[in-house]
Amino acid sequence: MSQIRVALDAMGGDDAPAIPVAAALDAATDSEVRILLVGDASKIKPLIEPGSLPAEHIEVVDAPETVSMEDEAVSAVRRKRRASIPVGLELVREGRADVFLSAGNTGAVVASAVVSLGRIPGAHRPGIAIPIPTSSGDPLFLIDAGALVDPRAEHLWQHARLASAYAKTLKGIPSPSVGLISNGEEPGKGNALTREAFSLLRDDPDLHFLGNIEPRDIGDRPCDVLVCDGFTGNIILKTAEGIVNLMQTSLRSEFRQHWYTGLLATLLKPAFRRAGTRLDYREYGGAPLLGVNGLVMIAHGSSDRTALSNAIRSAVDVARENMLEALTAAMASPDKADPA
Repeated sequence: MSQIRVALDAMGGDDAPAIPVAAALDAATDSEVRILLVGDASKIKPLIEPGSLPAEHIEVVDAPETVSMEDEAVSAVRRKRRASIPVGLELVREGRADVFLSAGNTGAVVASAVVSLGRIPGAHRPGIAIPIPTSSGDPLFLIDAGALVDPRAEHLWQHARLASAYAKTLKGIPSPSVGLISNGEEPGKGNALTREAFSLLRDDPDLHFLGNIEPRDIGDRPCDVLVCDGFTGNIILKTAEGIVNLMQTSLRSEFRQHWYTGLLATLLKPAFRRAGTRLDYREYGGAPLLGVNGLVMIAHGSSDRTALSNAIRSAVDVARENMLEALTAAMASPDKADPA
């Protein structure tokens, strides 16, 4: 694959289309990347300087309707067929783009991806595999981060297979280790869903299953892939964000109390900056939606220019690795799950 074509939702995110266009201009300086900016052309084109080098690698695809963050996902997909999300996904389905990236309404992206692209055979429900920063400097992949809030146990097993294939292909890990979020390490811990999922994961010879993982251990990177339902995963992410924000606010307040604490803060600033970089979601950019029959990446709704630029790079990396073939192969083994 020579030039990677990224369909970027120009209307998704808190400051669209300004941030997506700026990120596209950053990414388009790479001659091996072509950005298809999908959205309201009348708002996008004035933000691109004609004749510039990045502009040569950018194509604007008009999609005059917009799915807002407040729209109900399924109804928005049905009503707004000319919005940037369904139009961008159609580009992938038609082969005009290699991967679709959006910082917009996550529910609408998931619903539209299932409708437009269909699902990989054997993957009954898609999941979002988000990279989680850890103390080692290498992230682990948590699936699901919010695509499926009420899964069955077989869906968690399918997610484990998909995320393992993703980690193996993208990171070169020969046999990614898998953990299951629970309230205790013992096999009998957890609710009915967790206990049933534990059995499916344990009995799959293709998975390197380590057992239950408690949330307090996530920062120590106990595994490569961490599996849970979408409700739990989303709560973990938002709780972690809140704790990081609280720590930053508290430290700033304490360092301002005295002149000597201010001096100490100045001396420690490089260390804080390095630690902050490891914990900053902007460094990881996007998260893949695994299980749909096409490459789809989801970025944080509040992504700034740096975060979305990194998300584009992540999307390019995924497309270069022929990820869809790896995910399809991971689900090609005999399916233990109810096909419903």
